[in-house]
Amino acid sequence: MKDFWVSSGHHLLDRDEAGRLLVTDSFLKAYFARPELLPPATACPAELRLHHELLMHHPRRPVAKQEIAALEDPDARENWEFMIAFRDHVLDAPSLEAAYLALARGSAENIPPLFMNQLAQVVLRNALDGQHDACVVRAAELFYRPQRVTSHEGAVLLADAETIERHEQNR
Repeated sequence: MKDFWVSSGHHLLDRDEAGRLLVTDSFLKAYFARPELLPPATACPAELRLHHELLMHHPRRPVAKQEIAALEDPDARENWEFMIAFRDHVLDAPSLEAAYLALARGSAENIPPLFMNQLAQVVLRNALDGQHDACVVRAAELFYRPQRVTSHEGAVLLADAETIERHEQNR
């Protein structure tokens, strides 16, 4: 089976002796390159500097609350607060699996569901390494992709929400 879920960033991670996922600078930089964190052309100098420093140079460097507070755009402040909380959480854990488990056990108060889904995806990707059954891989997507339940001609259907939306748009 060809490589799957490349967008999870699993190829950017290291593994320990037990095969658990270890955060790398490249993995963190991929997060900092996400569209949600790309400063717009109108961004203040503080936001441009923070983004540049983390993306291009030191993705693990501590970020003081004052740095985020100095950002002019309230949406940017919120995005950076979430991102730095997530980054610090995965860096504090011995592996991404441990980071996910800690969040699943209740320490996810400052972590958006999107980050939980992304962690689930990369952990599953590692667990499924070498899997050749496409049905198993598809079933694993139920753990991180939003699903939608509907009925059609008296039958209950469960499907990927994004797929349903795409089909509805094409009608």
